[in-house]
Amino acid sequence: MEETHIHKLRIESGQTQDEAADSIGLTQSTFQQWEAGNRGKSIKKALKALMTYYNVSSDYLLEFTEVRDSLTDADKELAYRINRVNNPKLVQYLLGILDEFDETMNEEQKRVSK
Repeated sequence: MEETHIHKLRIESGQTQDEAADSIGLTQSTFQQWEAGNRGKSIKKALKALMTYYNVSSDYLLEFTEVRDSLTDADKELAYRINRVNNPKLVQYLLGILDEFDETMNEEQKRVSK
């Protein structure tokens, strides 16, 4: 059996299935089925179809964000790596570098377009 993300997250948190299920208001049996990937297949299939059809993220469909665009794998990797820094000053510094890069690219694009 392939390990699901839910299973990985529960193991990383050090919780039992009972503890995890109780914290989110599910029965242990329901949680076990979700963790095994045996429950919610039709929901996942529908979400994937809607995401593809409308080219939006699952977070947008589930109304967790107003950002419609799906992130590319490179965008997600960059966001993940910046998020791992865990130092607000360093994060601001990195974002400043990215802003400078964007400005340089925009200026270069304008120069080439002329």
